[in-house]
Amino acid sequence: MFQFEWLPNEVLFEVFQYLHDVQLYCAFYGLNCRLNRLLAIHSRDYHFDFRSISKREFDLICKEHFPSISHRVESLFLSNDDQTPNLFNRFYSYRFEFVRLQSLCIDSVNCLSLVNELLFECRRLTNLRRLCLFKCDFKDQKMFVDLIENIWNLKKLISCRIDHRFPYDLKLINETRNSTLENLSLENFQVDLNALTHLFRCTPSLRQLNVSLIQRLETDRIHLEKPSTITLLKISFRKSFDFMYILFQNFPFLKRVVIQTFRLYLTGND
Repeated sequence: MFQFEWLPNEVLFEVFQYLHDVQLYCAFYGLNCRLNRLLAIHSRDYHFDFRSISKREFDLICKEHFPSISHRVESLFLSNDDQTPNLFNRFYSYRFEFVRLQSLCIDSVNCLSLVNELLFECRRLTNLRRLCLFKCDFKDQKMFVDLIENIWNLKKLISCRIDHRFPYDLKLINETRNSTLENLSLENFQVDLNALTHLFRCTPSLRQLNVSLIQRLETDRIHLEKPSTITLLKISFRKSFDFMYILFQNFPFLKRVVIQTFRLYLTGND
């Protein structure tokens, strides 16, 4: 009978290509010395997606593997949903150093204080380019201000996405500038024109933006020191065509626009 470990190295490497790192380590690590060696050769950098992982497998990776490979991890996806309850808290308790981390995604974590602690420590990471917070429910306005402060202090960050479960009025009062952030998506966040003005002032390199706009007063206007460099804009708003016309005058470099309106009907010529 043919056995799996009899396969040549080249075939095993081909099999490894179809599995992500969590599956690889849970399935093959510890079976024999040869497979352990091949895993080390195959994975020059690591990408761990901890969605839908059992507690036993998660603790195994954190205890047995991360101490020796955490310095080579480039992306992490942490989830705290019904399939992986309390995973984020357990992960944070291990206190690993991910010096090469480039992408961090967090799903269904509502403990804002813990997220802030993690992001504060991420300020030391010089390679972190991408941050995503999915299905959040952040109710503490003061802590959310701290969250924005921590994100804006990630000095190599290029892309940031924050998805809130419910509509949320976003107040931007931070004065910290981030000169590297180019792509920003604020899903289910409502921003007034004063906050939008503040946002552009603090992110001068912004190229792509997704946000919901609200105009609190008819006299509200966006006030930019110079025309925005935005090339892709995805917005939703409830105001008139005149409001949109005035708004778009500030974005002369737009190449792509996605507009969601409410009770406002536009033609292609508009």
